[in-house]
Amino acid sequence: MKIVTIVDYGSGNVLSAQQSFIKVTNENNVESKVLISNDINDIKNSTHIVLPGQGAFSTCMSALKNTPGIIDQLHDFAF
Repeated sequence: MKIVTIVDYGSGNVLSAQQSFIKVTNENNVESKVLISNDINDIKNSTHIVLPGQGAFSTCMSALKNTPGIIDQLHDFAF
């Protein structure tokens, strides 16, 4: 099963993103769980992560820096 975590760092329409991912996975018969979370353990246990935003990376990084431990966990996930 795919576990997709949409990282909630206070930017972007995360509910809309979640509904879109659920729709696509259902239409393609992909067994998945789509979460919205900023919990480090949820990210660690994910098979996929999504960082929603408006295209302003500096704003994204500022928000991520305000969530303890999340940047390190995203780094660990990616590598």
